[in-house]
Amino acid sequence: MTVEIRPMEERDRDRVVALHAQAFQVPEFRLARQRTMPLEKGWVITRAGQVVGGLRVDLVGQYFGGRSVPCAAIASVKLAPEARGTGLGQALMTEVVRHLAATGVALSTLYPSGPRLYRRLGYEIAGVNVRYRVPRAELPAKLTEAIEPWTPDDEPAVRSCYRRFAERENGPIDRGDAWWSEWIVDPYLDRPTYRFLLRDGGTVRGYLVFGQSPDLRSDLPYAAAVHCIDLVWDTPATARALLGFLGVQGPLVSTVSWSGPPNDPLMTLLGTQAATGSSGQWMTRVLAPGAALEGRGYPSHVAETLGLSIVDDTLPANTRVLTLTVANGKGTVRPDGDSEAELEVRGLALLYTARHRAAEIIRLGLLRGASVATQAKLDLIFGGPSPWMAEVF
Repeated sequence: MTVEIRPMEERDRDRVVALHAQAFQVPEFRLARQRTMPLEKGWVITRAGQVVGGLRVDLVGQYFGGRSVPCAAIASVKLAPEARGTGLGQALMTEVVRHLAATGVALSTLYPSGPRLYRRLGYEIAGVNVRYRVPRAELPAKLTEAIEPWTPDDEPAVRSCYRRFAERENGPIDRGDAWWSEWIVDPYLDRPTYRFLLRDGGTVRGYLVFGQSPDLRSDLPYAAAVHCIDLVWDTPATARALLGFLGVQGPLVSTVSWSGPPNDPLMTLLGTQAATGSSGQWMTRVLAPGAALEGRGYPSHVAETLGLSIVDDTLPANTRVLTLTVANGKGTVRPDGDSEAELEVRGLALLYTARHRAAEIIRLGLLRGASVATQAKLDLIFGGPSPWMAEVF
């Protein structure tokens, strides 16, 4: 049977929407964004002329080492029931990975339903989405600063606040206009979104965006769980003010949850042991090693040169020696030199995102031939905060 993999066309839309509803058990009202998804974001696979699968690609950035690196966020990977187990999912992903690499996109990141397929294509688990949940009664119930709603006019200042926060972390998405609209400002199709900020002069120092859903575990009628989509702060006073604002929301709010780094300093400020957490994992693939290494930031005090032999079975053009020179927080790459170690592309993702240290990547069998001195150099170059992001897509 003839198989074709191509960008999505308007004639494919109804079939893609139906496949999405079946694959992810999505109710009708939540299909609105699928029905209006820009065609340039969609890919489909057909068999004998019938669309049997598809996915979505959003071109964004992802922060590593204080700099935004071009990234393809892949979501909504789905196959028709009759197409599963036939290798068509791997064929679709392989073609999209090769296309993205050919266009020069440095990275690709996704949340896997299962990692096995994606590992075969060079992806590796590279970061987490950690969700903290605290009883509202554990929050300080005190207003310490003026918290006000934010409007569309405030959005540029809110984005600047987020950018200052995200640049200090590894993994957060560098959000474009469409991403802010769909994932942050108004992500819910079935309930309202509430947005508040804290201002210091003309600068937004912190903000929160949240939705509410019924808490069916509570004995109180009408009890709600508050889900923070973003909870961003830059000083202890700002954090305490936002937590206090959530704390005074009253007895009908039972719990408050938010996404944060694996060792969230907000928990230290809160000082409670009543929090519970859940964690999801995302995977990253380095599509263009040279562009990725030059696009990332590095510790400003590091001055090192390192030769690595990259191994990439899916993208053979990436299999080569690259020499990385780091100085003044930036990296330059030349495609030659003497190799100090051999690094599988999955291992490169682990180093790049600061997910694992060199010794752990050696134990995984993805880094070979690295001396103790080379391991120390790798840890110095790629050291930084544990990778995480707030969104799940």
